[in-house]
Amino acid sequence: MGFGEDHCKDVWAPFGLSIFTSVVTSLLTIITLPGNLFICIAILKDPNKELKTSFNYLLFNMAISDLIVGVITQPIFVLFHVREALGYSVITWYALPHMSFFITCTASLLSIAALAIERTITVNAQHRQRITAKRAIKCSMLIWVISLTLPCSYFKLGYFKFAFIFAIFTVLVTLAIIIVAFLKIYGNVSKASRNLKINASGKTAQQSSRVVQKRTEFEQKVTRGFLGILAFYALCNLPACIFIFIVNLCDECSCLLIHWSRDLLLLLVLMNCSGNQFLYAWRMKTFTRAFSRLTNHSVSEGSLAAAMRLPDGTSRVRPQNAQGTNPHSAHVTPTADQ
Repeated sequence: MGFGEDHCKDVWAPFGLSIFTSVVTSLLTIITLPGNLFICIAILKDPNKELKTSFNYLLFNMAISDLIVGVITQPIFVLFHVREALGYSVITWYALPHMSFFITCTASLLSIAALAIERTITVNAQHRQRITAKRAIKCSMLIWVISLTLPCSYFKLGYFKFAFIFAIFTVLVTLAIIIVAFLKIYGNVSKASRNLKINASGKTAQQSSRVVQKRTEFEQKVTRGFLGILAFYALCNLPACIFIFIVNLCDECSCLLIHWSRDLLLLLVLMNCSGNQFLYAWRMKTFTRAFSRLTNHSVSEGSLAAAMRLPDGTSRVRPQNAQGTNPHSAHVTPTADQ
């Protein structure tokens, strides 16, 4: 088998594999769709007026890409593998799920890289100028330009060859950026913590201990956050790269292994898109406050509507005069007759 050639295209995928892939993808859709939709709504409405930052603009871009994964890419794969399990022809369907997968997942993974770069610049900037919201928006636009143009090579190279390029350019480069960002942030925070201990030596013991403790807690929080992001990204995408290499480079592999590798690499990347919301937005207090505010507001409106509803199902409407004011108001605008 030559590089990038699919010698199993005439071999039907096992029934159990198709069912397994469709079920897992359905579960990922249920996770991906509502969470990212809520993140987008929270950033757009910004009920507490604290989400309009450069980091959150990049986070919004990632949420949009993951939302599209949940709305388009994952349902297409569910339908694709259900048809495959039922024995219907799917050869003419290949381009649609593949292009949707490459476009949305490239945007999602590049957004992760942009978030890592933004955090590195922000932590290392200290009092110098950080990334502005305008630059974050431009960066998001650039991500979508790359995500929409790069996958067009799929039509010339085919799925397996382009998946190899996707693994090298998108997955591994993003992983390298996350690792470098973690090392830089950890080094900067550790250095600042050491300098803080030295500068605090002239203060009272109690003040010094409190300042150092807060800085240490911040250092541990940043380290744990980035370690979680790095671990989850590596857990999902490194095995996906291995499967991509198998389908491209393994000449002696059976078609059963090729089919399993093909589906598992898709599921792992989609799993990364589903889990991004828990690593970023759901861990941030600004987002939890916004979620709480939006939820409580919706509940309050629903309770008010229920309270205003009469037993016969009609709504209880307060009488108003022609000017739209309460007739019991102390001030009534005089009419021409008065």
